[in-house]
Amino acid sequence: MAAFAEGVQIYHKDELIVRTCVTMLERAATLFNATTDQAAALRSMATCLMMSRYDRAIDTFIQLWANYSLTEEHFIASYKNATEFLVTNATTHPMYRAVQIPARTLRGAFDSNIDRFYNLNRANLYGWALLGYWFFLILLAGACRLVSFISPRTVQSFNGEITNAYRKYISMPALGREMKVTLERFSKFIWAVKSAEMCRKFANRAGIIVLYLIPQLVFFAGRNNFTAWISGWSYARFNVIHHWMGRIMTILFTMYAVGMIFNGLGIGSYHTRNQKTFVSWGYVALSSAVLMCIHSMYLLRKQWHEMFVLNSDFRVLLFAATAVWAFEQFLRLAKMEWFCVKTADVQLLANETVKFRVPRPASCKPHPFVVYTGSDSNEISFFIKVKGAVSKCCVKGPYGGRHPLQHYESLVFFSGGNGIPGLYSSALDLSKIKTTCSQKLKLYWVIRHWKVMQWFYNEILSLKDSKVQTIIYVTNYDTKLDQDFVEKKKFEMESSSSEKDLETKTSNDNLALLKQKLSFVEFRKGRSNISEVIQQETSETNSSMAVVACVLDCFVDATRKAVVTSLPNGKRVDFIDTIEVW
Repeated sequence: MAAFAEGVQIYHKDELIVRTCVTMLERAATLFNATTDQAAALRSMATCLMMSRYDRAIDTFIQLWANYSLTEEHFIASYKNATEFLVTNATTHPMYRAVQIPARTLRGAFDSNIDRFYNLNRANLYGWALLGYWFFLILLAGACRLVSFISPRTVQSFNGEITNAYRKYISMPALGREMKVTLERFSKFIWAVKSAEMCRKFANRAGIIVLYLIPQLVFFAGRNNFTAWISGWSYARFNVIHHWMGRIMTILFTMYAVGMIFNGLGIGSYHTRNQKTFVSWGYVALSSAVLMCIHSMYLLRKQWHEMFVLNSDFRVLLFAATAVWAFEQFLRLAKMEWFCVKTADVQLLANETVKFRVPRPASCKPHPFVVYTGSDSNEISFFIKVKGAVSKCCVKGPYGGRHPLQHYESLVFFSGGNGIPGLYSSALDLSKIKTTCSQKLKLYWVIRHWKVMQWFYNEILSLKDSKVQTIIYVTNYDTKLDQDFVEKKKFEMESSSSEKDLETKTSNDNLALLKQKLSFVEFRKGRSNISEVIQQETSETNSSMAVVACVLDCFVDATRKAVVTSLPNGKRVDFIDTIEVW
């Protein structure tokens, strides 16, 4: 760990042999003091280095002593002179004769010291490999995304047996189980005791890797992450990586602490270490990391959201991590400043959803979740689920990448509940592009009851003259529409006498009136059978199809599985998951 105080250091065998000889000779005897020359020390070092049988160590030692006019000839002469006056058991202090370390002891010292510091080298190499892995993965994702925009036909041409087998069994399915997006639930002369040596090596490797993980931990947590623009990954994916990286870092941190505790007990320095300030703060950091891992569990965040927010602003005070975090915060503030402070129009719909309309900048694009741009292109609208707690918000997004959906022959959108706005906006925008006039668009929306239709009625109605084929599943089909909604929409239904005759009828007639106004929509009773829908849509497409899902996590998992099991040879079928988790 000390290597990080002065920068990362890689140790070499020649330097370690010289260091070992110095350490062993210092422990064996006091070879000289201020009133004596350095001849005895030089002879002892020459003997030790010659016993190592490693010529590069001798060259390194001569270079270190070059300022004292030490030459190779002088070194060899000192060694030859030392062989005549060697002492193996030094009892006089100071000692004026050359000291020889027993060969067996010296060999053990070389092996132990080299193994110890090579362990540090490996830890640094593993840290670099981890950094390189993530940047390579992001650059690879960015390259694939660039190709999908520049040459989409090339990507869609990879639809043969080998490609589909790879996608079916490796790249698309969940690893080991169906659930993919479901949120989490939760040597003796140096070392008197062998376990003390092994625990130190164990702790050093874990501690160094933790230091490499901390900047990455903060990096993947940032919403304004430039790698998201490169890779096109959603913030949900970065968030999952951040969560698991934090858990792994906490485990390694704990391993480091346990290893150093046992090491201290083994060499008798446990109590001395605990008196040092940096060790005390280490215990504080470890406790904080464990607490953050516990209170970041989804169950706690869901049940006690306000407490989670109040306690989630911990930042690791390391320069690399702080720089990444500061840059991300700068981008966040810049986005908010670019959006400016706007006066919003807030409307409560069906007593369960708030429609929040804000004037938008011209270049603002809709987010693929609960934000959409309606008929008025100068506004963006948010649909916010009403909860028991009080919420205040400021626009600082959107986040995530855009997919080249316009290049597919057919598109199937699956949404549920409040997941409809983003998919509706995407479908509506694609229907207006002239170059996609032959593209087939289907929008599936699964809702619990008819009340949900009330807050998105106008938007569904706007699809009437578009080429978007809309299918709505109502699980509680026998529920009733709110009378307030029916009365509010009467002024829109008074244009024909047949509609006037329906005004005084029962709630079932109100439902019939709604279906009449939305005659272009296909309403289906009960839950949707995802597998059957996917198989049908796949059979109807000729070349390429994309399935876009933004529903509950279990629905997304079922959709993914249905796509994977229905991959046909000769057709390109992609699955795009737009669900966002926090």
